[in-house]
Amino acid sequence: MLSPLARGLFQRAILQSGSALSPWAIARDALAYTRQVASHVKCPTKDSAALVACLGKRPVQD
Repeated sequence: MLSPLARGLFQRAILQSGSALSPWAIARDALAYTRQVASHVKCPTKDSAALVACLGKRPVQD
């Protein structure tokens, strides 16, 4: 965003600090959490490809 080449490419930005390696930023069991979310929005939980496709079609509000 600071590069002159990026001019006109962004309208807004969210500034964040911290590290992606912080303990709170890493899900302990990401697969289990993903399956829990999928189950909550009625997506399949056994087939990863179907799960990803289904979650990709769900509105964020769900």
